[in-house]
Amino acid sequence: MAETKSKAKAKEVKPVAAEVTAAPEEPVQEPLSYDAMEEYVEIELFYDGDKYKDPVYVAVNGENCIVQRGEPVRIKRKFAEVIKAHEEQDKKTKAIIRELTSRSNSPDLN
Repeated sequence: MAETKSKAKAKEVKPVAAEVTAAPEEPVQEPLSYDAMEEYVEIELFYDGDKYKDPVYVAVNGENCIVQRGEPVRIKRKFAEVIKAHEEQDKKTKAIIRELTSRSNSPDLN
């Protein structure tokens, strides 16, 4: 019985670490005060008349607003920060997709 257990342990497959592209270190930013997050700022969201034409709904801690695209609008900083974070994440995601797509199309893989 002990032999069977040791053979089973020897056959265990260990997971291979996934290749991860290290992101450059971003400076740590101090959180803004409540008053600063309540200040109004002006932003303008991209508008193309096609995919990016609809207004954007944003919610923060139960408070929400709808932001029109293609025209300057004044909204509370907390909503602008959520939109900014979303746009940054979209850029990172698109970059990763481009990188993985170019790797999968690479002749080295065939």
